[in-house]
Amino acid sequence: MTEIYQIIIFPACRQNQKIDGIVALLKQAEIFIKEKTPDIYSKELLEMVFRQPYSMRKFLEDAGLVKKTAGTYLSQLEDLGVLTGLRVGKDNC
Repeated sequence: MTEIYQIIIFPACRQNQKIDGIVALLKQAEIFIKEKTPDIYSKELLEMVFRQPYSMRKFLEDAGLVKKTAGTYLSQLEDLGVLTGLRVGKDNC
């Protein structure tokens, strides 16, 4: 039983803890963004930000936001400290 625990159960429990942490962070971000910038908050925007380990304007554009709006939303989230801007090559991530 100890071997099974070490191989399967323990890593699964750690993975569940990580998922629980991400879900908690998502809920905190939702409350924070609704409070600070209710005009840009949408469930879709928040999920898009949490879907990838980084967010690019193109991801938001592909989801249906206008290029300027996508950039504005990402800038506002960066100003709030929800995101940190990083330039990689020609793209901002």
